[in-house]
Order: sequence, then C-alpha cells, then structure tokens
Amino acid sequence: MTTNRPYRKRLTPEEAAEELRRCSETQFDPQTVGALLAYMRRMEEPL
Repeated sequence: MTTNRPYRKRLTPEEAAEELRRCSETQFDPQTVGALLAYMRRMEEPL
C-alpha cells in the first residue's frame, strides 16, 4: 500500500493505517491488523 504501483499512487502511512482499519474483519484478519498497527506506532517513537 505504501509503494507506487502502475495502477495506483502510494498511500501515506496514515492512509494505509486507515485502510487497514477500514478493511479489518472483511479483507484483513483483525488480530493481524492490530499487531501491524501496534508495530507501526512503535516504529514512529524515537529511540
């Protein structure tokens, strides 16, 4: 989602996170979405 494709421009990390939330339980496993979003939040924190 966050890389350019021939058919679509890339999404920002915030847009990708929103897409994951929106499609949780229909296209994506909710537990996996939760784990990925938690990981994304941790990666934003300074060391």
